[in-house]
Amino acid sequence: MALKKEITLQWADKPYTINITMGLIDKIDEELNLYKLTMRMASGNIRFSHAAKLVHILLKEGGCTATHEDVYTAMFSDGLSSMTDVIEMVGVILQAVYPQQPEGKKKPVKRRTSTKKKTIT
Repeated sequence: MALKKEITLQWADKPYTINITMGLIDKIDEELNLYKLTMRMASGNIRFSHAAKLVHILLKEGGCTATHEDVYTAMFSDGLSSMTDVIEMVGVILQAVYPQQPEGKKKPVKRRTSTKKKTIT
């Protein structure tokens, strides 16, 4: 499971390449709770300001000069397409920050079973 990944985000018709490292993940987690963000994204209840902040952090890491406010404003600039693009970026980012096990190398889940009988008195 390698943690170093490279992703490219498109902003204002320019690509920004970002190396996802543990240091960057820690930096993101200092400003946003990645677990909560992931759970909100999965449930469709993501806060737009948090989505904008996450995208901003990554774009800044890639050398982009867009501000948090620029990203947030762009989410609403031309209707649904901008919002959809930002939410798609958030999905790409979240996939990149969590290490994936290579196919065929997944460990089986071990479940504990108790052989002791419980007595209720």
